[in-house]
Amino acid sequence: MMITLDGCGPLYRQVYRGVRDAVLRGQLPPGARLPSSRALADELGLSRTVVLLAYEDLQAESYTETRAGAGTFVAPQVDHTLLSKAVSNDGLSNVLAADAAPRLSRFARRAMQQKPEAVYEQKQDSGLRFNFEYSVSEQDAQVVRLWRSLLAKHVTDSGAFYPSPQGELSLRMSVAKYAGHARGVHCDPGQILIVDGSQQSLDLIAKVLLDPGDRVLIEEPQYHGARAAFLAVGARLDLCPVDADGFDIALRPTNYEPGARLVYVTPSHQMPTGAVMTVARRLELLAWATDNSAYIVEDDYDSEFRYKSRPIPSLHSLDMHDRVIYLGTFAKAFSPTVRLAYMVLPAKLVAPFVSAKWLSDLGTPWLAQRALADYMDAGHYARRIRRLSRRYAARRSSLLAALRRYLGDEITIGDSSAGMHVLIWLNRIPPDRLPALIRAAARREVHLHSVASYYMNPPSRAGLLMGYTLLSEEEITEGVRRLGALLERFCRTKMAG
Repeated sequence: MMITLDGCGPLYRQVYRGVRDAVLRGQLPPGARLPSSRALADELGLSRTVVLLAYEDLQAESYTETRAGAGTFVAPQVDHTLLSKAVSNDGLSNVLAADAAPRLSRFARRAMQQKPEAVYEQKQDSGLRFNFEYSVSEQDAQVVRLWRSLLAKHVTDSGAFYPSPQGELSLRMSVAKYAGHARGVHCDPGQILIVDGSQQSLDLIAKVLLDPGDRVLIEEPQYHGARAAFLAVGARLDLCPVDADGFDIALRPTNYEPGARLVYVTPSHQMPTGAVMTVARRLELLAWATDNSAYIVEDDYDSEFRYKSRPIPSLHSLDMHDRVIYLGTFAKAFSPTVRLAYMVLPAKLVAPFVSAKWLSDLGTPWLAQRALADYMDAGHYARRIRRLSRRYAARRSSLLAALRRYLGDEITIGDSSAGMHVLIWLNRIPPDRLPALIRAAARREVHLHSVASYYMNPPSRAGLLMGYTLLSEEEITEGVRRLGALLERFCRTKMAG
């Protein structure tokens, strides 16, 4: 019997693959007798032990069978003709034919339409010197060392059971204490669900509360992760435009049909405009949700960072009828790589959400949860927010000063009193020219991000999200100076044309 060793991995697995492929190609038909282990070892110039190990694997997987006193034979039930479509002339092929596209569910097709890879690529490190990426918290060596020590403290606590799908009680207690003090979200730890990042919160909300065709009222513009989660389950989105006072339930679309199951808002720092929803509009929205038996999703993604006053209390703090689902995250103030966030749920929704979470992942890994609970209980999280707030306030001031100095009347600056980014509108650049401007800026080591992806209906103006958390004050000033020079050139080119 001639078999070929492919040179990959241990010798006994090479022998195993050589015999297996010969069986599947029909070179060794059902019932055929294999050479003795000693004979095949001599033929291949290998140790007999190597061949014995290969034969053991072949028999364990039912390719062969041993008959006492007779030898080893190809199992009679292995019919290579049944496998011919999956086997190429050169060996096994696990690649589907080019014209045999997989049958996907409607959910999978809708999910693919959201193009998550495009958003992911935009959020990666550009490698450019002046990276105005937004909503990304800087890291420092002190935090890394402390986090490593906290993980090491609990790494030996590994038990024999899966973590609670609702989340570690120690972390839920820490979150309840922090959210009540910092955001006015007064709740019981039993109302808190620990999740793998805020995107999982949105995915669970979509799957637990929405059926295909259900209506969702959502801001325009809006966070594209929320939009994608709702569209993936087949929901219909009704867009409510955002103005300087934030979301207004009275501005429902003219073709709006009653019956929305859900409202999604970012009231304390609208993403991406930065607008803050007024108290009057918050009360109107809560009354509307109560009257219509709808739930409000409050995505409070970065409101800890506020520079002109104390952080604005959450919408949840005004809710007297359990209509608000509050979303908090550790990605902005701690690290997005830890993938920890939390939901504060109305009491009646806890059980279905915990069940859906369990089906999703059987529970968030406990090691990071316990380490984060220690980090919060020791006061490190609150101190980190205070440190970052001071740092970001200085960088924000540098950005605003540089924008006014180098871009001046060329731009309009949106609300910039909170968060980790500033939205600017380019007064003399049409939207269709913005991609070219971004590419030209990259050639000058300046990374920019268009606001267009946050709109379902393309905006009539060209806008940029300018993050300032990854750059020093000097880098911010130089990056904006380069942008100003580039913008002046673009405007001259337009006038000449």
